Amino acid sequence: MTQGEVFLDLETKRQPYEVPGGWSNPGGFGLAVAVTWDSELGYKAWAEPQVLPLMEHLTQFARIVGFNILRFDYGVISAYFPGVYRLLSASTLDMILEFRRSVGRWVGLDSVAQATLGRGKKATGAMAPEWYRIGSWDSLVSYCKDDVALTRDLYLFGKRYGHVYYSLYWPEVRRISIPVSWAD
Repeated sequence: MTQGEVFLDLETKRQPYEVPGGWSNPGGFGLAVAVTWDSELGYKAWAEPQVLPLMEHLTQFARIVGFNILRFDYGVISAYFPGVYRLLSASTLDMILEFRRSVGRWVGLDSVAQATLGRGKKATGAMAPEWYRIGSWDSLVSYCKDDVALTRDLYLFGKRYGHVYYSLYWPEVRRISIPVSWAD
């Protein structure tokens, strides 16, 4: 295992309404693309037939960082590689779970990125299956890379400053600090 972090996000072939059980069945969504980023290789896109090499790549890192990665991303991958949870869970940092523990509610990537970094998601995951269907590989990979970049930059911000922010819009707009402890 090498030192350092790798960041992961994936996009799917199907929408929740196209999958029996919807959100509760992430293995039915189908992998359209996964994107990783690490300091040595930069961005790398992984197509569906490359799940095994993707798993081999991820095991090289001390920490795998993602957003809703344990429930959703690994759930999608489990349809191709059933041992994903056993293999990767111990080295995984799922930012959404960290935020939930800290603030007591689910906080979205876009909200945290906007409040912390001043930039957010460029589209929604609902577009990914459409890009997959029409064969727009570049759009699919670009969107996934953008989410990986947001996740990476939020993680690095939190690691450096010990907190990130999210916006609360009711009863008035407030920027709320979320303490994190992501130091090595």
